[in-house]
Amino acid sequence: MKLELTLTKREQFAENIYGFWFKAQKEISFKPGQFLEWTLEHKNPDNRGSKRFFTVSSSPTEKEILLTTKIIENPSSFKKSLKELKSGDKIMAEGPYGEFVLPENKDKKLVFIAGGIGVTPFRSILKYLLSAGEKRDITLFYAANSAEEIVFSGLFKEAEENLGLKTVYAVKTAPEGWQGETGHIDGSMIKKHIKNTDNFIFYVSGPEPMVHATSEKLIKAGIKEKQIKHDYFPGYDEI
Repeated sequence: MKLELTLTKREQFAENIYGFWFKAQKEISFKPGQFLEWTLEHKNPDNRGSKRFFTVSSSPTEKEILLTTKIIENPSSFKKSLKELKSGDKIMAEGPYGEFVLPENKDKKLVFIAGGIGVTPFRSILKYLLSAGEKRDITLFYAANSAEEIVFSGLFKEAEENLGLKTVYAVKTAPEGWQGETGHIDGSMIKKHIKNTDNFIFYVSGPEPMVHATSEKLIKAGIKEKQIKHDYFPGYDEI
C-alpha cells in the first residue's frame, strides 16, 4: 500500500531522539512491529538517497502514525530534511513489511532486546497490548548510551503496572544513583534476570552490528538460533 502522510507534530523525546506524528490520507492496516519504506523528496540528496526504512513506532490502535529516529550532528540529507519538516508537510510511505511481530500463541514467553533506537518496534507492540488489555509474559532489556537517551520509559512503566512487563535498563556509563545494569546486553545479563531461557522467543532490535553481536552472545550462552528473531536498523554503526 502506498500512502501520503501529513505531518501533524514533531517532538523531541530525549537527547538526539525525535518523533514525527503523521496523519494518513487513508486508513493503514499493520501489525505492531512492522515497518514502512519512507520516501522524502528533497534538494541535493546525498548518496543514501531519498528513501529509508523506519519501524512504525505507534500502535495500530492510535489515530496517527509515529516515526521515531535518532538525529545527530551532521545528519544525512534525508534526516536533515525530515527534521526541517513543518506541520502540514507531506511524506510518502509504502508497506507495511516485516515479520518482527507477536507470535499467535499468547502463552509464549518473550524477551525483547533493544539497542538504542531499536526500541521503536517494542513501543508499538507494548502500546498495542496496553490498548487491548492483553497480558503476555515479556521481559524488555533496553540498552542506551546514557540515561538521557532512554525513551518511552513512561509507557514501559505503565506496561509494568498493567501488563506485568519486566524492564531491565543498561547504559554504557552509569550516572550517580543508577539502579539498572551497566555495559552490553549479553548472555550473562539475560540469565541474571531469566533463569530458564529454553521456552522463550528472543526479539533483538537495533543497529545491524549490535544485532549480530547480541545474537552471537545469546547463542554462546546456549540459546538456540531458532529462538531468535532479528530487526536490523541500517545506517547505524552503534546504539
